[in-house]
This record gives sequence, C-alpha cells and structure tokens, in this order.
Amino acid sequence: MLEMCADAGLTHVFIGIETPNEVSLREAKKRQNLKRNLLDEIQRIVNYGISVDCGMIVGFDNDEVDIFRRQYEFAMATAVPIFSLGALVAPAATPLHARLAKAGRLVEDGAEIAATPWSTNVIPNKMTREELFEGIRWLCNSIYHPAAFEQRMSKLVDTLGSTRVPLFARQETQAAKPRAVGTDGARMLQRIRHLGPEEEKMFLSIIKKLRGNRQAASEVLGCMLQYCQVRHMYERCQFWDPTLVPDADPMWHRQPFGAAEHSGAPAAALP
Repeated sequence: MLEMCADAGLTHVFIGIETPNEVSLREAKKRQNLKRNLLDEIQRIVNYGISVDCGMIVGFDNDEVDIFRRQYEFAMATAVPIFSLGALVAPAATPLHARLAKAGRLVEDGAEIAATPWSTNVIPNKMTREELFEGIRWLCNSIYHPAAFEQRMSKLVDTLGSTRVPLFARQETQAAKPRAVGTDGARMLQRIRHLGPEEEKMFLSIIKKLRGNRQAASEVLGCMLQYCQVRHMYERCQFWDPTLVPDADPMWHRQPFGAAEHSGAPAAALP
C-alpha cells in the first residue's frame, strides 16, 4: 500500500500516535497502535518518500508525570519535525465526558476542543492540573527548541526517500514565474534567522544539509514554514520559554505541587 501511495504522489501524512504509554492506548481503545513498533512504522513511511506529522496527547488517566519525558524521547527518536501536542479533552456528548462528569473531574471553564496545548476541561487522574500544564509547556518548548527541531529535520533529510526509488519518478513542475504565495513563504522562512542565534544556526544547518538531498526540499521547507507558525502561536500566547531547554530539570522534579487548580491558559491567550 505504501508503494502505491508513493507512486500515486502522496508526500505527506498525519498520524495520531497519541502516546507511547501502552496502558493509555488501551484506555483510549486505540488498539491498532499496540500491534506494531510505532518508531519502525513511522520510519518505514518516511523511507517511502512520505513525510509524517504526528499528534500526541498527555493527560490520560494512566499518565503520570514521567509521560512528558517519555513523549519527548519518543519524538526525538523519529524523523518527524512537526508534532501536534495537546492535553486530553472531553468533548461534550461523548462517553469520556459523561464518565468524567460523573466522577466530578470536569472544570466548567476548560476547553472542550483540543485547539491549544494549554487548556483542557479535564482534571487529571495521576497528577495535578498544575503539573499537567507545567509538563506540557516543558514538552512543547523542548520539542520545538531549535537544536531539537534541527536534529529531527536532519533525520528527515537523511532518510526521506533514501531507501526506495519510486516506480514512476515524480516530476517537478516549473512555473513560468514565481507565485506570490511562494515569495511570501520564502520571506517568512528568512524570519527564522532573526528569532535568535540558535534559530539562525538551525536554519543554516538545515539549508546546508538540504543541498545534499534536493528532492526533499518541498517537504523540508514546508516543515520549516510550520515551525514558523508554531513559534508565532507560542510567542503570541506567551507560551514560548527559551529557558525550558530539553535538558533542564522540569519544575515537577524540583518541588511538589499543591492541590490548587488553574486553567493553565497563558495571560495573553487568544480569545
């Protein structure tokens, strides 16, 4: 099937990994993710010239505070640059919502739609809400730290289509003149270099590596545009914190939390 997808021109897919916690996967009835090695399967897709975005969720009933480090280590073992990260939410009119409502584990001012990583209507089972929000903030900042993003991008460039030659070579079409959207995209990519010295190093390193595998250019540049979008959203909502480097000692390892609840939303969150 992957061979036919590649030959048909499929270049990008989204996969709901959700979590490396097998108990939580069973809890969510996502049994298909239990039947195979997820890291191997992601790499198999990339080897066919198809880049992957992944969705991951924290805050399942069986997640403890080590889940943030586990999610980070899973992400860094992949050639996946872009991860959609969020806390578990309970949408209205679902069995999850009914179960948590009965247990008194819903908050009225929490989001019922997983639109941002800093809000949820769920009260976690094995951690406090404060631990949940501090943990996901660390996870998001660590995964999109320039050095971490560069590492995953390098893996993508190295492996994208490297182990397979499609039956029908994909033809690159040349437009008569540059499209406005392409010009805007190129201008946006240059902004990465002005975010800081680490971001500039990341940008130059990825561009240099891309010269050795130009067939990966479209997907790699697309991922970099998505990085721009993520950084804009995080900074706009005061969620980005450059001090939360992957090797930093997370807050929940330094001191215990009380039982105080809060919404977890940044002060400048979008309406």
